[in-house]
Amino acid sequence: MFPCFVQVIRYLPMLLLLVKTPNNGLAGISLHYGEDQQGRKKLANKRDSFTEDYAIRLQNVSLECTDALRIISSRDSKNTFVYADPPYYNSDMGHYDGYTISDFEALLKLLSNMEGKFMLSSYPSPILADYTTKKGWNTHQYEMSIAVTGLSSKPKRKKVEVITTNY
Repeated sequence: MFPCFVQVIRYLPMLLLLVKTPNNGLAGISLHYGEDQQGRKKLANKRDSFTEDYAIRLQNVSLECTDALRIISSRDSKNTFVYADPPYYNSDMGHYDGYTISDFEALLKLLSNMEGKFMLSSYPSPILADYTTKKGWNTHQYEMSIAVTGLSSKPKRKKVEVITTNY
């Protein structure tokens, strides 16, 4: 295993812990922050338990740094499940800039020939509708609120997201 992946695996549980906001909880862990010694000790104990629990859960996970299409095709079997959440080529992609409709179509072609199961998250698009019709895939549409932060007083924009499956 590459040394950089060891670091990622080591810090992944803490990263997940830090991503959640206080008092929301994560995987059954309710976090309460305190400025006193008891509050800091309580948080440290929960962090240590969280790290150990997730280290055990992730012990058979392998992280790879390569093209997603290569990973999907190399791991495909009748027992494979792929959850694909690519950059949405038909939206403002921010730091994912450069993902094109051609990239999305290459993913759809690969998924259409999978032996295993897949679930794909995306925005609606003509190319996805075409593949869905041709391949008999199932789709579920959800109207989602789009907001950078929950602290904004502006009304949240709504966007339709699509979950597509081959099962």
